[in-house]
Amino acid sequence: MPENSRLQDALKIMGYENAREPHHRSNLVLSIQLFAGIQKDDGLETECEMEIKRIRAEIAERNSKITV
Repeated sequence: MPENSRLQDALKIMGYENAREPHHRSNLVLSIQLFAGIQKDDGLETECEMEIKRIRAEIAERNSKITV
Protein backbone atom coordinates (compact mmCIF):
# COMPACT_ATOMS: atom_id res chain seq x y z
CA MET A 1 0.00 0.00 0.00
CA PRO A 2 1.48 3.39 -0.95
CA GLU A 3 2.68 5.64 1.87
CA ASN A 4 0.14 8.32 2.84
CA SER A 5 -2.60 6.93 0.61
CA ARG A 6 -6.22 7.72 1.36
CA LEU A 7 -6.84 4.05 2.11
CA GLN A 8 -3.89 3.94 4.49
CA ASP A 9 -5.14 7.07 6.27
CA ALA A 10 -8.67 5.67 6.63
CA LEU A 11 -7.42 2.31 7.89
CA LYS A 12 -5.18 3.97 10.44
CA ILE A 13 -8.09 5.99 11.82
CA MET A 14 -10.14 2.78 12.13
CA GLY A 15 -7.42 0.88 13.99
CA TYR A 16 -6.73 -1.52 11.13
CA GLU A 17 -3.27 -2.43 12.39
CA ASN A 18 -4.79 -3.66 15.67
CA ALA A 19 -7.05 -6.20 13.96
CA ARG A 20 -5.43 -9.59 14.47
CA GLU A 21 -7.66 -11.66 12.22
CA PRO A 22 -7.13 -11.21 8.49
CA HIS A 23 -10.84 -11.68 7.79
CA HIS A 24 -11.63 -8.64 9.96
CA ARG A 25 -9.18 -6.55 7.95
CA SER A 26 -10.51 -8.01 4.71
CA ASN A 27 -14.10 -7.16 5.62
CA LEU A 28 -13.15 -3.56 6.33
CA VAL A 29 -11.23 -3.15 3.07
CA LEU A 30 -14.01 -4.83 1.08
CA SER A 31 -16.51 -2.37 2.55
CA ILE A 32 -14.34 0.58 1.57
CA GLN A 33 -13.88 -0.91 -1.90
CA LEU A 34 -17.64 -1.26 -2.34
CA PHE A 35 -18.18 2.36 -1.30
CA ALA A 36 -15.38 3.51 -3.63
CA GLY A 37 -17.02 1.64 -6.50
CA ILE A 38 -20.38 3.26 -5.82
CA GLN A 39 -18.68 6.67 -5.77
CA LYS A 40 -16.79 5.87 -9.01
CA ASP A 41 -13.48 6.39 -7.19
CA ASP A 42 -11.24 4.19 -9.32
CA GLY A 43 -8.05 5.09 -7.47
CA LEU A 44 -9.36 4.11 -4.06
CA GLU A 45 -11.03 1.02 -5.47
CA THR A 46 -7.68 -0.07 -6.96
CA GLU A 47 -5.87 0.54 -3.65
CA CYS A 48 -8.43 -1.66 -1.93
CA GLU A 49 -8.00 -4.40 -4.51
CA MET A 50 -4.24 -4.40 -3.94
CA GLU A 51 -4.69 -4.59 -0.16
CA ILE A 52 -7.19 -7.44 -0.48
CA LYS A 53 -4.66 -9.36 -2.60
CA ARG A 54 -2.04 -8.77 0.08
CA ILE A 55 -4.39 -10.08 2.79
CA ARG A 56 -5.21 -13.17 0.70
CA ALA A 57 -1.50 -13.85 0.26
CA GLU A 58 -1.03 -13.54 4.02
CA ILE A 59 -3.84 -16.05 4.61
CA ALA A 60 -2.40 -18.46 2.03
CA GLU A 61 1.00 -18.24 3.69
CA ARG A 62 -0.49 -18.92 7.13
CA ASN A 63 -2.44 -21.88 5.76
CA SER A 64 0.66 -23.35 4.13
CA LYS A 65 2.37 -23.43 7.52
CA ILE A 66 -0.44 -25.43 9.13
CA THR A 67 0.44 -29.08 9.43
CA VAL A 68 -2.15 -31.79 9.89
